[in-house]
Amino acid sequence: MKKIKVVGVPEHFNYPWHSAIEKGLFEHISVEIIWQDVPEGSGAMNQMIRGGEADIALILTESALRDIAMGSAAKICSSYVDSPLIWGVHTPALSQAQEINDLKGQKIAISRYGSGSHLMSYVMAKQNGWNMDKDLHFEVVNNLAGARESFSEQTTEGFLWEKFMTQPLVDSGEFRRIGEVPTPWPCFAVVIHPRLHDERQLLCAILEIIFAEAQLLKTNAETTARLIADRYKLQKDQVSKWLTLTQWSKSVHVDKGKMQKTLDLLEDLSLIDAHTSANDCILNISMD
Repeated sequence: MKKIKVVGVPEHFNYPWHSAIEKGLFEHISVEIIWQDVPEGSGAMNQMIRGGEADIALILTESALRDIAMGSAAKICSSYVDSPLIWGVHTPALSQAQEINDLKGQKIAISRYGSGSHLMSYVMAKQNGWNMDKDLHFEVVNNLAGARESFSEQTTEGFLWEKFMTQPLVDSGEFRRIGEVPTPWPCFAVVIHPRLHDERQLLCAILEIIFAEAQLLKTNAETTARLIADRYKLQKDQVSKWLTLTQWSKSVHVDKGKMQKTLDLLEDLSLIDAHTSANDCILNISMD
């Protein structure tokens, strides 16, 4: 039995992995998936892949591309979630900010540099015509719990995080959502450590199981919404809405055009130093 360590955020996007593991679906291909939740997000997972602490990581596309462009030997072998991620822009409940532009020049909480919360702050700033050098200020808070603490201590004024995961905090009145920033690219990618670069057949077999399980979950949307709501402490109606918006990949593929557009935007935002080709970031594992 081959052991493969997979890491991902403890969020609803990764429920197909938990479902497949709990059903024992990987036993049919003689693989044991060892799952680890990483609440610190994509920046931390990039470090784990770099350091050889994980074989496969489900990382935000923009964060994975930036890390590879900055020298990581990892590769993107497939898209994982093809639909955009909808980032909610949040403030503390008692903040005076009423719209995104009210955060201009204020301190923004991020999980870490190179994370989605960091990179998407630049996308938000670009969309609103801010000066990237003067108008963006950050405080590293590690995770959602850290953001809650920074809001409570009034050390940050804004925070970008996936809107459905923060909905309970909005509903309780702890957070206020003053806007949304959808990603202009597929939101999650499958990133692999170099030791798996020659394991095309194995990777395809693993991902075929995941993609089939994801489609089954979409087909049984009512049951899936209840299971996800229970697991992640979310409202079932919100999960049902999220399910209608979310499209997991159906097969192993990478849209090089979209990857290149993402890299070009990262370069335009001065988040990577030089022009990077999508071809250098992708490993084609398709058996077709």
